[in-house]
Amino acid sequence: MANWEVKKDNFGWVQLFTVYNADGTLKNLTGYTVTLKVWSESTLKFSTGCILDVNPLTGKCTHTVAASNFDTVGPYFGELELTKPGEKLDVKTFTILVKETAPN
Repeated sequence: MANWEVKKDNFGWVQLFTVYNADGTLKNLTGYTVTLKVWSESTLKFSTGCILDVNPLTGKCTHTVAASNFDTVGPYFGELELTKPGEKLDVKTFTILVKETAPN
């Protein structure tokens, strides 16, 4: 079962992420750049920056889905990459299933 299910060609909506430390506490995102990376099989489909919450102590960030992000039906894999000088962390790996939209 996928962590997200997305309808093909749906875009303009905002996906919220909450990042946690290994011990389950909220990740302090102060000073980090957060990048969402999504793969279709072993090919990088897109990589885009996320917007941090006004208060980085909440561990929250968002991504607004673009028109071309999920234009093909099938399974995808996603990951958040956190970077700041001297540090790079790959966190929150998840699965995405893009489903066909119902006919009109």
